[in-house]
Amino acid sequence: MLRSLVGSEMCIRDSLQLGNRADVPIRAGDGETVRGHSAILIARSKVFADALSGAWAPGDPVNLGNHRVQDVREVLRFLYGGRLPPKSVTSLELARTARALGAERLADEMEDRVARSASPSQLVAYLREGADRVPESLHAKLVSAASSRAAEVTRAEGFRQLPASLLADIVSAMAASSKKRGRDRDVRVASKRRLIDDDDDNEEEEDAYVD
Repeated sequence: MLRSLVGSEMCIRDSLQLGNRADVPIRAGDGETVRGHSAILIARSKVFADALSGAWAPGDPVNLGNHRVQDVREVLRFLYGGRLPPKSVTSLELARTARALGAERLADEMEDRVARSASPSQLVAYLREGADRVPESLHAKLVSAASSRAAEVTRAEGFRQLPASLLADIVSAMAASSKKRGRDRDVRVASKRRLIDDDDDNEEEEDAYVD
């Protein structure tokens, strides 16, 4: 069964690479065209399922606006084979394209990588770009990353120019993080005290037994 599933995935990936029976010309924003298979795209992405319904006919192009061809190809590789890009690949543009084309798991992964790998100045720059450039899902991750590295981020160029609402979000996230660390510390202290009390009880039992 497993061998059959692996074989099917390999056939699907090969179909993308070879272009066998591809019936969907996908035009990227830079004018290049990638060819896909309607049956696979409809099954793997609600966005494509909607685009390839109704009046669409095999051979009709799907225009993707401003998305780069390399990002479109990466999204298609994920939709066809389910494989994430190598860990070294970190791209906000790929995250945006993946989200726009319905590859949610790929979008989540790329957003996580962007938030984790961004320098303090990059975090500030991303936050300053606003909702038109940064998806809401990524915004929350950037705020969380900025709050966890507050000492560095507050010294980064442009931090003081962030909108007041963003500064409030970062401060709120910092407070929540600090509160959580306090709770975790209290739990550790309580656990340690319980261990000490248990040891004392054991010693008393041993002394009573000896007596």
